[in-house]
Amino acid sequence: MKKCPIVISIKLYHLIDVCFYSCLFVRQRTFRHWPLEYLYSRNSLIEAGFYFNGQENGIYKIRCFMCGILTAPTTWKAHETPVEAHKRLSKDCPYIRSVCLNFNTSKVTELAEFYVHKEYTEIQKRINSFEDCPYPEICKEYVNAARTGFFYSNDALTCCCCNLKLLYSDSENDMWQRHVLFSPDCILLREEKGEDFVKAEQEKWKKIFNPYNNVMKDVESRIATFQNKWKTTIKQTPEMMAIAGFYCVADEDGDSDCVRCFYCNGGLRRWEPADEPWEKHIIQLEDCKFVHLMRGDSYINHVRKNNKEKTEIEKLKKVSLEKGNTMSLSDMGFSIDDILYATSTFSENSEGSCDYEIEDLLDILIQRHESTKHQNI
Repeated sequence: MKKCPIVISIKLYHLIDVCFYSCLFVRQRTFRHWPLEYLYSRNSLIEAGFYFNGQENGIYKIRCFMCGILTAPTTWKAHETPVEAHKRLSKDCPYIRSVCLNFNTSKVTELAEFYVHKEYTEIQKRINSFEDCPYPEICKEYVNAARTGFFYSNDALTCCCCNLKLLYSDSENDMWQRHVLFSPDCILLREEKGEDFVKAEQEKWKKIFNPYNNVMKDVESRIATFQNKWKTTIKQTPEMMAIAGFYCVADEDGDSDCVRCFYCNGGLRRWEPADEPWEKHIIQLEDCKFVHLMRGDSYINHVRKNNKEKTEIEKLKKVSLEKGNTMSLSDMGFSIDDILYATSTFSENSEGSCDYEIEDLLDILIQRHESTKHQNI
């Protein structure tokens, strides 16, 4: 069984079903004692996305691994196939809409002709693409991402139809809304949600999404500004910069590595090899709405926390050198959390002062240790 990414915000049974019962062989095993073969064959139920969920009060029930609908075949309409029943009971089920070849095959095939990534036409293949995703902000809502056409590749969410790239997953409706903002002409978007939805969302975005430089709204337009201006010796590539919202303004400012955000108009320069465009954008242009829209609060808070820890460590090293200390707290084996606790406690106890000695911080940590020890005795 392949490993499935951890999902936080969907129901537990749904998480288990999507990860576990998506395997056709596993669904087959649940039907090994299926008593209603004469009514509906196990293979027809399996192909329609169902697994056998046991019986209750003498009624045999099956459940869809994707949408979670629980149903009893004996209650279906006469001459209704499993696919037809599934469609009637759960018309928005992504499995029935996008995977099952017995349902709307011509429509799926017709749409697939326009897909940039035809290998991800089926929703199950998009779901499987998240198995090795290491980023919580991308994979936490991977089912919603897959439902709205996205698969995971190269540290980003990519639309199988229009090639739009997003950097965090959210609710299904939010995914469609951001799709409208950045790629309103996507055929999959318009086919699934309809023209009225696209137009309504575009009107909403006009009121809240107001880039300073609308000409540079598209990634391709931003990439083009780096041509013949951006030194190849700079580690950050034009693609990296453009995806993070920047376009090149080297001629304007007379600086070979100066860029500007198309949305907030904030400018950055003097890029160090270790600088990551998104992180620098977050740290130095923290109020930019484009960053919040593209990366989400989880990633932003993570970057800010890491930057705070890094700043505190650098401050400690500086203090150690200035005061002639030969060892720092990190050299003594204390963790970053220990160091942050000590510095914040000192600051709180001294009316915001940061003029501490290493010994002051060490005393705070010793006091906390002794207090904790006595509480546990």
